[in-house]
Amino acid sequence: MPLDQLRRYLDSPAEAEAWLRSWGLNDPGHAHASLLSMATAGLTLDLLDAVCNCLADQLPQTS
Repeated sequence: MPLDQLRRYLDSPAEAEAWLRSWGLNDPGHAHASLLSMATAGLTLDLLDAVCNCLADQLPQTS
């Protein structure tokens, strides 16, 4: 995902909701807060993007 799009998702839980629901999540607000927490803790956007890509690939298969 382009990093500017990830930044928009981090800045706006409403914009991120459909994206996070596509992962099969029931609580996209909590997921958004967790991603935001990782970003504010110092995880760089490129690494956070890699984490998100892995989650997007794996989570829908587990729900």
